[in-house]
Amino acid sequence: MSFNLLDLISDSKIATKRENKKKLHKLLDKYGSIEEIERSGDLKDGFELDFAKIDGALEEVLEERRRGYGEPKVLRNEALRSNARASNSLLPDDEDFSLEGLILNDKQRKVIDKLDMNTQLTVIKALREQQGVEKPKPKKKEQEKSKSESDVSNERVGKANREIKLANNEHSGTKTDAKYSNEQKDDEEEKEIFERVLKRTLKEEGGYEDRKNMIDTPTNMGIEQKTLDTFKSDYPSISQNYPDNVKNLTYNQAKRIAKLVYFDKYRIKEIKHKPLQELMFDSFFNHSPSAPAIWVQRAINKHTNMTVTVDGVMGTETITALNKLSKKDVINVNNAIVDMRLEDHEKEKKTNINPYYRNYTKGLPDRFERFRIK
Repeated sequence: MSFNLLDLISDSKIATKRENKKKLHKLLDKYGSIEEIERSGDLKDGFELDFAKIDGALEEVLEERRRGYGEPKVLRNEALRSNARASNSLLPDDEDFSLEGLILNDKQRKVIDKLDMNTQLTVIKALREQQGVEKPKPKKKEQEKSKSESDVSNERVGKANREIKLANNEHSGTKTDAKYSNEQKDDEEEKEIFERVLKRTLKEEGGYEDRKNMIDTPTNMGIEQKTLDTFKSDYPSISQNYPDNVKNLTYNQAKRIAKLVYFDKYRIKEIKHKPLQELMFDSFFNHSPSAPAIWVQRAINKHTNMTVTVDGVMGTETITALNKLSKKDVINVNNAIVDMRLEDHEKEKKTNINPYYRNYTKGLPDRFERFRIK
């Protein structure tokens, strides 16, 4: 199923998700855990726990409760937002909220306008990236007409900034300037992780290959033809200059696909242990979408004192467990995943009807072993 951010922007879905989250918080307050809720059968008014898992409401609620707060407190006062910008505060600029250049209908624009400030930023940034639209350049601000007007304005701005910082601190417990400094640091860290895991995996991949006795589908730098086709369908604006044939794919284009389709989608940057970052990226790059997640979940359950749901989803529960691993556990879990990749390959050799499968996959066991921690 292809993912399109615009499909998620509807009044009904946002309202439903919000109501689901409120109900989940109340049920968790009452019963203490998801398991107890399911056991109680207290899921009335058409609320479906499985649907909450699908639309992300359940995951968001559990994350919010781990951090110690319920529904986020957000600032929705446009006047305060504008005054804060006038004093060169570190809040987002007007251009960050601009919908200029984005392809949206009236209903979608109204829905975005109703979102809280942080969600607006996230949605608009994602839409720009998806549609290949750049942020508008800032407009020149008019100079203050007089010193007295400036003094009055500064007083208002100072008060507005204090209120805004207070609201931000109530929600996140951090200062506004620290928040944006951390975001910049996170961006640099994410870039380092992606460049490293991609380099490691591309060492295992070759250039273009389409011979039937060498590969099952035309592939270039690990990107299959069907992956390119799906990417062009899901990201038409970003990929408008991408070739139709994977043979003509450039390195930067392959890199962009790897970032969005594998690194971002499976939340590799959130894994803190380097060996597991590299192993999980290579696994998702090389296998079916759910298999690597199932392997890591089984490895956690078998080799640690933690238990996670084996659902084939690389979600918050699984990533949180990975990040709690001791050095010894990292080695055990990492190598257990390597073992499961090898077992999966052996099973595939027995069931795959392609007469050339054994030939073009004979290098896979060595590739898997290179991710083993000695």
